[in-house]
Amino acid sequence: MAPKKEWRFPPRNGGEITGFNNAALDHFKGQRLSSMVREVIQNSLDAPKIDEKQPVKVTFKLHKIPKKEVPEVTHLRRHLVACQEEAQTQKLKPAVQFYDNAIKRIDEETEIKVLAIHDSNTKGLTGPTDKNYGAWAALVKGTGVSQKEANSLGSFGHGSKAPFSLSDIRSVFYLSHVSEGVKIEKRFQGKSILQTHNLEEVGDTQGTGYFGWASSEDCAPLLDEEIPMWASRIRDDVGGTPGTTLIVPYFQLGENELPETAISCIANFFYAIDQGNLIVEISGEATLTKDNIRDNYYKYKDALIHEKDFIDHEKIAMNFDSILAIIEHSDRCKGTQEVKDLDKFTWFIKLLGDDEERRTRVAIARKDGMLIKHNPWKLERFPFMKSFEMFVCVDGKRGSELLKRVENPKHDNFEFDRIEDPQEKEEAERQYQRLTDKIRDIIKRMASVDIEEEKSVSVLNRWFKPTAINDEPGNGVERSKVIRVSRVSNTFKSNKPSNFKPGKGPIVTLPGQGRRGGNGRQENNDGPIPGPGAGTVSGRGDQSTKGKKYTPLNNLRSIPLDEKRVKLVFDNPSEGKHQIIVERVGEEGRERVLMDAGDGSFDDQVSITLGNESRQEIMIESRDTLKGFALRASLVIEESAGDTK
Repeated sequence: MAPKKEWRFPPRNGGEITGFNNAALDHFKGQRLSSMVREVIQNSLDAPKIDEKQPVKVTFKLHKIPKKEVPEVTHLRRHLVACQEEAQTQKLKPAVQFYDNAIKRIDEETEIKVLAIHDSNTKGLTGPTDKNYGAWAALVKGTGVSQKEANSLGSFGHGSKAPFSLSDIRSVFYLSHVSEGVKIEKRFQGKSILQTHNLEEVGDTQGTGYFGWASSEDCAPLLDEEIPMWASRIRDDVGGTPGTTLIVPYFQLGENELPETAISCIANFFYAIDQGNLIVEISGEATLTKDNIRDNYYKYKDALIHEKDFIDHEKIAMNFDSILAIIEHSDRCKGTQEVKDLDKFTWFIKLLGDDEERRTRVAIARKDGMLIKHNPWKLERFPFMKSFEMFVCVDGKRGSELLKRVENPKHDNFEFDRIEDPQEKEEAERQYQRLTDKIRDIIKRMASVDIEEEKSVSVLNRWFKPTAINDEPGNGVERSKVIRVSRVSNTFKSNKPSNFKPGKGPIVTLPGQGRRGGNGRQENNDGPIPGPGAGTVSGRGDQSTKGKKYTPLNNLRSIPLDEKRVKLVFDNPSEGKHQIIVERVGEEGRERVLMDAGDGSFDDQVSITLGNESRQEIMIESRDTLKGFALRASLVIEESAGDTK
């Protein structure tokens, strides 16, 4: 039998039954356009270059092709019909509707709308076409396979599925001009991700099929002169140079989404374009280059409020804010920092004005500059810092490789549990700690809240009554002669006034039992008032406050035991069982502490039991660090507790 160019879905041969739902495709459905832009440009930046001194160019262009010229698309119809019958048997309504829409488009439309995505100045999809390794095998035939250089951005092989989510027939064609020495070999193959279906000549099929030499066992690609004319003409838009073209038939979107395409490119790859590593052309909309990217940044930042379709709008808006650190930093607010065993990273920081939104945000990118994550682990909070935007590109080879190892498939977070070996995970965390420590050092240097070096007592007389201070050793010195005053102050109102009010009887002064600190510690044990009592944490609190009294703790003192544990000492409001709420107080406001409830879980309200002593102490353990925060605590006093009148 003569070789035949056709779609081939290999026999299932008793293997796995593939359904319509596909995890890799579902992965990109939420923000299909921005996901596709991130993945395809990332793949192009990762590909080996022809000229290392020149940027990679990626071009997006819409085409309409007469249906009669593309049998490679229309011949997929019989498989769509068979899949629809299978979905009806399985009573999968969404799948039946998808196949019905796909069949109608093939039957009724005279033109096929396609999106072509070209890259230039790359060597194309290199490697053999009949083996299980190399770039061609990973992208065209692979699932969860990555064949990229060690410091490249992609690491899971899932990104190849992003374009399929924008095709109404879940299919993509690959055309690659591969540089093999002085020769350029042209390769063409189609791929369709459907589901297991039944064909008379095959029986049950696998869920993924390929267009090529269907009579061959491996469904080989078409080469050189065998490639359809319509596909070759599409690639001619960028010349016959090496590189790869992705062709997405029955593309779901149109010209109205061209601005969102430009916005996604800028939000995710501004730094790569600004550094001259990348040029992006969106045909009919914009060409983004090193020379004009900053002007286009402001243009599309203004447009972002209206252009929101099919993109991760909230994250993209944050990306645009972070880019300000690159564009609008002052001369001294940028630099390159070395990290032991991790090469270097490049950083930019912009201090925000009082009239701007309050935020302390660090954006992390790696290698060529795709922005990955804002405020990742160990860089979440920056109390007592000025408001700022910081952009960090971990562009050193070893640092980029570290982040790649812990990056999740969506390329939007770093997750160290992905490293299965405990020793390797521990070492990776130590390396990451060195990186974040360096970043924090820069932030402290550039964004610390200004402190007045000295304020004379006369200046402060309007606020404080002057008091004589004995500074001789051994006499209880607790204050210095110089008071340092922060320009930033935090004032917090109690959620509810205290239930306790001063009585009307005579004032009585009694010596208390306790200590006063100093260079010479002195004790007084003669007073009739008992010293601190030991309260206990007994479990998770009751979140309902109906019929209960809510009061802040008076004369609260916190004694750090380590980063997450503190001892709280306070005036006893009432003997008995209560619920305690503790808040961390910082420059950005306050937030509830998640405390160990005694059963291995953490809650923001736990039960405690207090004795009858006037001063009580308890120890709490937080899920998050308490270091560097002031603490505020309140009790919810139950009706069954002691006298609270």
